[in-house]
Amino acid sequence: MADLGGELLAYMAWKDATRDRKLDPIDGDGFSPEQRFFIGFGQLACGDERPENKCVNAITNPHSPEYQVNAVVANMPAFA
Repeated sequence: MADLGGELLAYMAWKDATRDRKLDPIDGDGFSPEQRFFIGFGQLACGDERPENKCVNAITNPHSPEYQVNAVVANMPAFA
C-alpha cells in the first residue's frame, strides 16, 4: 500500500508540475509522456545495484523489484 500511495503521489505531482507544458512523444521511441513516466518508475525500481545489495535484498526483502512495480501499476487507472 505504501508503494502504491507513493507512486500515486508522484504521478499527481508530475501531472501538476507539467500541466502547463505541451509534452509530446519523443521521436523514435513512440512512447507518450505518461508511458515514459511509468517506464521511469520501473527502471528506478529495477535498475542496477551493487552485487552485495542484491544478495542482501534476496535474503531480506520478501518482494522482488518486479513484483513491487507490477503490483503497484496494476492498481493505477493511469497505467491502464
